[in-house]
Amino acid sequence: MNVGVVPYYDNLLENEIFKHDGYDLGKTYGIDRLGYKKLQELLEEEGDKIRTFDQYDSYAEMDICIFIDPCWSVLNDLLKINNRPKLVYMMRESPAYIQFNSVANVKLFSLFFDAVLTWNGMLADHSDDFYEYKLPYLQPGNSLSSAEFEDRDLLVSIAGDKRSTHPNELYSARQAIIEYYGEQFPNSFSLYGRGWNRQSISKWLRPTRHVYVNRVYEGSIERKEIAYHQHKFAVCFENITNVRGYVTEKIFDCFRAGVVPIYWGANDITEYIPSECFIDYRKLSGPEALHKHLTSIDQAEHTQYLEAAQRFLSNKGDPFRPDTFAEHIYQVLKEIDESENVVDTTLPSWLRDDFESRVLADQITYNATPVSRKDHVRNLVGIAQRNPKLLFENPSLILSMFKR
Repeated sequence: MNVGVVPYYDNLLENEIFKHDGYDLGKTYGIDRLGYKKLQELLEEEGDKIRTFDQYDSYAEMDICIFIDPCWSVLNDLLKINNRPKLVYMMRESPAYIQFNSVANVKLFSLFFDAVLTWNGMLADHSDDFYEYKLPYLQPGNSLSSAEFEDRDLLVSIAGDKRSTHPNELYSARQAIIEYYGEQFPNSFSLYGRGWNRQSISKWLRPTRHVYVNRVYEGSIERKEIAYHQHKFAVCFENITNVRGYVTEKIFDCFRAGVVPIYWGANDITEYIPSECFIDYRKLSGPEALHKHLTSIDQAEHTQYLEAAQRFLSNKGDPFRPDTFAEHIYQVLKEIDESENVVDTTLPSWLRDDFESRVLADQITYNATPVSRKDHVRNLVGIAQRNPKLLFENPSLILSMFKR
């Protein structure tokens, strides 16, 4: 079985996605790589092979091709050939970051794929060709803080300055906490992450926001535990809420570093992680209620949270471990490889404009050789004619034109 991987980011080609030399936030998929390395090792042990798709001489060499989030230009090429490999879509990012990954979109475009791998429990129930998996974000090892309770600062947030138009995004909720502490209690809060000091139009539209952010901003950081060791609590919001199964590295990083997470994200979080391990932000009315609650917690209660998290790490969490991820994905790939079902990938006329506009968008954002400004404008016009909503899903398509 020869498996090809099409990553969403082209800097993961040349088998870069399988290279793991430690948990590294500075690298693309620096959190996932151990899971993919384990998957590669498992396939090789079984006499199979997995490579990024560019490492095959032709598409015909692949038995299965996995798309980690959408890459329409490569999918378009594969759909045109005879005897194509079986196609698998692996949904990694939330729809707050990649809007295509909404339930409606993935269901609609699943007709091009032999199977869909998703962390979304709702989607996994859609059909027999949908498989639920968990992101391999529970890394091995702990780096617990030795700082005494009374020596720690109150609260920290480690996150980039991002935006989303998705109705269930949590970027704005995270920002509300940052602004509240920046205005009311700047000495009790620390903010780390990329982008908070960049020049943007919002700086002029909302100048007070930047004043509050600047009061608490400490710059970017490569190792979360350095900041977590100095704080009692950490803001731990996923990028999106009102979804099932979207649990990322954020809460596990808190456990491993010995800081109590304030969590908001997956609706079914307690199906995976006991409630005594974290503070559920959904039970609080907002930043002010959060501050009152945190300042009421004494050392004994704080220690109870930390001990519960360590019990969880030692006894549970298996679905999120890289080894479990590798074993589960391998079994799914074997099932797909052995299946005799053939998906009809003929492009329906009613879906043609949507599909072709996404291919044009990929030519702007994904190709290793950037298109000229003239071709960029031509592609944007094509997208606007075929599928104008795509420009709202991905405004960077327009902004990237001004960088040329």
